[in-house]
Formats: sequence, C-alpha cells, structure tokens
Amino acid sequence: MSSEKQIPRQPIGAGDVKKSNFVMLKNRPCKIAEVKTSKTGKHGHAKANITGVCVLTHQKCNEVHPASASLVAFSLEKLDYLVSDVTSSDGVAKISALDDDNNEVEFYGQPNNELCQAKALYEAFSAAPDKQFLVTVVRAPVQIGDNDFKDEQLIESFREDKTAK
Repeated sequence: MSSEKQIPRQPIGAGDVKKSNFVMLKNRPCKIAEVKTSKTGKHGHAKANITGVCVLTHQKCNEVHPASASLVAFSLEKLDYLVSDVTSSDGVAKISALDDDNNEVEFYGQPNNELCQAKALYEAFSAAPDKQFLVTVVRAPVQIGDNDFKDEQLIESFREDKTAK
C-alpha cells in the first residue's frame, strides 16, 4: 500500500472501556462486544473482563485486566476507493484503485481470510470489464511488538458504481 499515515492510537484505562469501543486485545484490533467489571475485593483491585471481536478476522478475543491497567484504543478507518484494475497471480488478487484525491493505491487480497472480498471482486471485475466498482477497505493497527504496530487492511466489500457513466 502507499505510504499512508498510521492510524492514531491512544491509551485507555481498562475500567474506561465501553461496548463498541475499538481496543487492542491479544495484539489484535477488536471491537468491544462486552465488558464486565467486578468490584474491588478485600485484597485486590477491581477487574475488567473485556470481550471483543477482531475487526480483521472476526475472531473472539477475551482479556481480564485490573481496572487501572492501560490498554491501547484506536480509530478504525473505513474508506471507499474507485477500482481501476484487478489482477490475480498465484491466487492472490491485486487491486489498483484511486482514492478521493485521485492518488493510486494498491491492496492485496488475503486468500486465507474468508472475510476478504478480493477474490469475489476479481471475478466480478473480470466478468464485467465495462463496469466500474467501488471497494470498501478497513484499516486497523495490529500489535507486532511491545510498542510496535503495523497497519493491516481488509477488503471488506465492493459494489458497482452506479454513478459512473
């Protein structure tokens, strides 16, 4: 992908996490589905039991933290691009597209991720080369080290561009 700015991340206390927040759990970008907090015990701290679903793979993640623990919150980026070309090599679709400023960006399909719509986009694009398509891409950070992140994307969906002539 082109040299885009990294997705902003900020610290959030485990006790402040709410349903529908986007937080890193098990090094994956998750949308929080459920938060249960326990009261302070005789010898301990309040605990937050946090369950989320990874926005890139839809895998369920669960972590338990003291309410005072610091987690990483992030902003999910979901953008539409105008598809200019789709090719496939060794089962991996490569999508060339234009952003709102007419800059060319490239995305690669993830054949091992059943949520990735790159293969279906390739088939639709090949079957109807005279039609224009819009692709929706989700970007989120993935933790790869202690304080090291890399942004990953998922080709979430596509549709025919009805405004094109």
